Amino acid sequence: MSETTWTNIITYLALAMTFAGVTLAVLLMRLRSTLFIAFPIALDFFMAAGLLRLSGDSTWQTIGIAAGIVTIRKLVSNSLARSRRYARARS
Repeated sequence: MSETTWTNIITYLALAMTFAGVTLAVLLMRLRSTLFIAFPIALDFFMAAGLLRLSGDSTWQTIGIAAGIVTIRKLVSNSLARSRRYARARS
């Protein structure tokens, strides 16, 4: 296969990962009604999509985007975990 074909396949896989992350997050919010579970899982799928894109197009801009996704995921997950512990301590 040509390089363009692989790039297209990777782009569609990244898009599928993003769609799966949004779908799963919405589904978990409907079933569990908690952001503490749904949001970190969605961010994991977004990180997977970013890493897929990085494998297909390794420019500095793409590397920066992937690093940003990882950083945001870590910050949000830590913030949610801290909020959850605080909510449990107050109840």
